[in-house]
Amino acid sequence: MPDPKAYPDGIKALADYTHGKGLLFEIYSDSKLTTCVKRPGSLYHEKKDAQLFADWGVDHLKQQVIN
Repeated sequence: MPDPKAYPDGIKALADYTHGKGLLFEIYSDSKLTTCVKRPGSLYHEKKDAQLFADWGVDHLKQQVIN
């Protein structure tokens, strides 16, 4: 879930800006219900989240996996 206060123009706009600077764009997610900073994780939503990240133009996904 994007944070509208931190990213008022959305994640896609941030990815486009980053790409415009000639850089790749990476995003972090977690394979649990929440990330380490208590934001929603991808557990049970992996396919939907992967498509959303692709739609945003994310080049790399850093996925935290803890057993």
